[in-house]
Amino acid sequence: MTRPWLALGLLFAGCDDTTFPHLSEPAPATLAPDRLLARISLDLRGVRPTLEELDAVERDPALLDDLVERFLADELFLRRLEDLYSEVMYTRSGDYYVYFDLYAQEELGGRTEDELVGHVGEEPLRMLSWLAANDRPVEEWVLGGWTMADEVLASIWPLDYPAGATGWQRVSYTDARPPVGVLSTNGLWWFRGSMENNRNRGRANYVSRVFLCDDYLEREVPFVSSTVLDSDDAVGDAIKTNPGCVACHDSLDPLASHFYGYWWFFHDKALPDQISTYHPERETLWRDLTGVAPAYFGQPSGGLADLGGFVAEDPRYGACFVQNVWEKTTRTDVDDVPVDLGSVRNAFEASGHRIPDVFRAVVSHPAYRGADPRLDLKMATPDLLSSQIEDLTGYRWDRNERDLVTSASGYVLLAGGADGDRVTGSAPTATVTSVLVQQRLAESAAAHVVLHDQASPGARTLFDADLTFTETPATDRDRMAAQIARLHRRILSRTVAVDGPEVESLLGLWTAVADASAQDEVAAWSAVVTALLRDPDLVMY
Repeated sequence: MTRPWLALGLLFAGCDDTTFPHLSEPAPATLAPDRLLARISLDLRGVRPTLEELDAVERDPALLDDLVERFLADELFLRRLEDLYSEVMYTRSGDYYVYFDLYAQEELGGRTEDELVGHVGEEPLRMLSWLAANDRPVEEWVLGGWTMADEVLASIWPLDYPAGATGWQRVSYTDARPPVGVLSTNGLWWFRGSMENNRNRGRANYVSRVFLCDDYLEREVPFVSSTVLDSDDAVGDAIKTNPGCVACHDSLDPLASHFYGYWWFFHDKALPDQISTYHPERETLWRDLTGVAPAYFGQPSGGLADLGGFVAEDPRYGACFVQNVWEKTTRTDVDDVPVDLGSVRNAFEASGHRIPDVFRAVVSHPAYRGADPRLDLKMATPDLLSSQIEDLTGYRWDRNERDLVTSASGYVLLAGGADGDRVTGSAPTATVTSVLVQQRLAESAAAHVVLHDQASPGARTLFDADLTFTETPATDRDRMAAQIARLHRRILSRTVAVDGPEVESLLGLWTAVADASAQDEVAAWSAVVTALLRDPDLVMY
C-alpha cells in the first residue's frame, strides 16, 4: 500500500507540457463513482463520504446529483465555504496590524492574542456564509450596514449585539462607518492595515485582488530606476510622473483614498479606541497625504460610502467570485490551466448570484468530473486535512481554542498553507513538513479514536459497534479483516477485498505492534488507523 510521493513531487516540480504532453490536451474520461463522490464530498463539506453514501452511489451512480443537493444544504457546506475563502482573504492565517496585547490585558481578562485573532479573522468569512445560508445574492457582501459578530467581538467593538446572547449573530456597527458590508468591517482592515508611507495602497490592492481578481502586485511593469526610492519626495514624484509607476498608481491611489476613515495614529496611547471605531473626520486626509481624490477606476467617488455600490455593479465582481470558487475548489489557476467556465457563470447569473449555485455548477462541470486530466489529483489544504480527520476520529489538534493545523500560531505554513505575505499560495503537492504534520496529526487522532471507541461501544466514531477489541488474527481473523476493510473504505473512500494485499498488510502491522507491545490491542489498532490516516490518498484526491 506504499505510494511514494516522488512521482507526485516531480509532476509539480517545474515540469511543463513538453515533459508530460498528455496534460496539454484533455482526454474524455469520467472518475469512478466512489472517487468522484469523495472529491465532491470533500470539496463541498470538507469531510469524507459516509459508508452509507458510498454504498448508495455504488448501487446507483445517478444518486450522486441528489447527494450534491444534500451536501449544499448541509451546515458543513457553510464551514467549507469559509475555509475556501479564507485562502483568498487570509484573515485566519495572516499577520494583523494591531497591538492585540492591549486588548488581551484591558478588555478580555487576559485572553491571548491568538485567541482573539481566532474571532476577528472569522468576521468577513461568517458574513459570506450567512449569505449562502439565507439564499442572498453575493452583492450584499459589499452592501448594507451589517456584519457578523460573536460575544467576544461585541466586548471590544461598537456593535448592537443582543444583550445576553452568545455565538455568531447578524449585527451592525453603531459608530459612523458607511454601510458597505464587508468593506467596512474591522476584521478586514485590522488584518490589512497600512503603514504611514503606504497611504492605504495595500488596502486598495486587497480590494482589487479579493473582489476583482486583479492583483497589482502581479502586473508586469517596466523597469524603474532605484533612485526613485531615495526619499519619500522622490517616491511621490515618481508615482505622478514615471510611466512605470503611473501605470498602476493612476487607478490604485484613487482607490486607496477611500480608506482614511481607518487611518490610525499609533502614538495615541488610547489605541483600542483608535482602531475599534471608524473616524469619518479623517476621510479627507487624502488631501494632505496624497492629494488624490477617491475614485473607482476613472469614476469619481464620494468616498467609502460609494465603494460598495461600485464593486457590486462591477462585472468583474461576479466573475471574480466564480474564478475564486473554481480555483480554490479545483486547486488550479485559470491562467495556467484554462477551462471554459461559461456554464458556471451562466448558472451564477441565472440564480441571481446565489452562492450555492456556483458550487453546484463547479462540481457538475465536465472538467471537474474527470474529463480533464490536468485537474487530476489535488493536494488537500491544512483546513481540509484537519476537517476530515476530525470528522473521521473526533480529534482536533488545538490549543487556546485555535486549530494548530490551520492557524498562524500553529503549523499552517508547515502543513502547506499560506498567509498571504510570506507564502501566497497553498502547496500543490506534499512537502517534507506537510508530511510530518500529517504524521503527527494521524498519530494523535488514531490514539484518540481507538481509546474513545474502546470505551464507548454504544457511541463509536470509527469502529464497528460489534468489535470487542479483544480479537486477534489468531482468534478471529475474519472479523478483523472485515473491520480493516471497512476502515479502509471509510477513511480513504476506496473498497478493498477482505483477502486483498491492503488488508493483509495491515493485519501484519497489527500483529507486529501487538507482539512488540505485550499484546496491547489499543496500540495495535492505533498503528493501523495511523497508517490509514497517513496514506497519501487522504491528502491527494
